[in-house]
Amino acid sequence: MSKNNAYRPMGSVTGYLISLLLGLALYYALVHLPNLRCWVAYEAVASQTVTSSLYKLIWMVMNFTDAQFYAGFFAGLGLLVGAFWAWRLDVRKSPWRGFSISYGTNLWPWVFASQILSMLLVIYFLNYTHLFSSGEYGWLPTFITVVGGPPAIMLLYGPSWITLITSVLLGSLIAFPIAFWFMTKVVTIFEIPVVVGNVLTMAVLGILMCQIFKVLSWIEKKPLPSIEKMAPPLFLKRKVCGDEPSFLVFKKGIGRFFRSSILW
Repeated sequence: MSKNNAYRPMGSVTGYLISLLLGLALYYALVHLPNLRCWVAYEAVASQTVTSSLYKLIWMVMNFTDAQFYAGFFAGLGLLVGAFWAWRLDVRKSPWRGFSISYGTNLWPWVFASQILSMLLVIYFLNYTHLFSSGEYGWLPTFITVVGGPPAIMLLYGPSWITLITSVLLGSLIAFPIAFWFMTKVVTIFEIPVVVGNVLTMAVLGILMCQIFKVLSWIEKKPLPSIEKMAPPLFLKRKVCGDEPSFLVFKKGIGRFFRSSILW
């Protein structure tokens, strides 16, 4: 085995130190920002989604940061702005693009479309947010179609209108009922954290949708591009920045910094 290809038992120390310094600098900057109260506080949004189309839209944007446990309108908006910017940099092959968004597949528009269309059906057409009106629930797992199912199918099967429409319809119909059942039955009975129910939902949803797509005769798998390679220090630094939004199959550090700063 050549020296360049030798097995590395640990990651890059340089990349780790750079990531550590960036994290400390970001934390120091955020704790010194002023504390602002606004009209998109979580409780206000949840209560208004029952009757207001505007607040349903705000709830949709918040869902993009629900998987990271700090759902917020400005956090979601910051992530989407960062994701769009990252995609444009990727399309232009800019040296500032970091990791190519959506795992190097250049499929972010398709991934984003599957997420938005799924949530439109779940929140507006199926109107699951009406459950807030009972006063029994302070949170609902409408974000499941953002982090699993439809976007994952787009990455597995590639860009195609028929794949997009099928994944959106299927994911919208089965994702929330599965998540709600885990939240109200399994989590309650076994007295486990709600996040366990969400993770189980993503696992079950992924298995179901993948198995169903295997037998659908109109679905055709498209070839995907190979993933780029990076040198160790640069790889570790970008890996740290890009891991958090990987819940959304965006895999992009720019979106993370945008949404974290704006939310704080």
